[in-house]
Amino acid sequence: MESSPSPARGYSSLLVPVDFAGCAFEVVLHARRLAAAFHAEVNLAYVISLPVGTHPDDPRGESTVGAVLMAEAHAELTGLARQFEAPERVRLVIRFGAVLPTLLELIRETRADLVIMGTHGRSGLRRLVLGSVAEQVIRAGLAPVLTVHAPAGTADAHGATWDAVAADRDG
Repeated sequence: MESSPSPARGYSSLLVPVDFAGCAFEVVLHARRLAAAFHAEVNLAYVISLPVGTHPDDPRGESTVGAVLMAEAHAELTGLARQFEAPERVRLVIRFGAVLPTLLELIRETRADLVIMGTHGRSGLRRLVLGSVAEQVIRAGLAPVLTVHAPAGTADAHGATWDAVAADRDG
């Protein structure tokens, strides 16, 4: 387990991964308060996990799947970044990849001393099948994690472009 700074000394680098699935706004509210209190740098991150069999270079209209999803993610993150008191201290990070390993890589890369992320609060079979990224990030022990629970009824919402890509793949 890597050591991280004591909360008494404050936080200088926050990693704020969002998934645009219901609680991104609430996650940003918590991150905004902590960033202001500690004058911390914020790494607002989104991981694009493509449907199986899809590649970022696949054609999508006059562009590619990757370019369309990257543009959508950038627009969403830009909107969330405007919520911060010091948007100049907010860095937008967009990556393609599997969510968990990409988040663990970002914790190391950004030297995050606090991760603020949403949790869907799944239980039972849904949790067993779908897993919990937040729980796995906590178990990795690379940095303290503040979890924010998703509002009821919003846990599985996806962006329209992601749904369209998945529909294209499914035929």
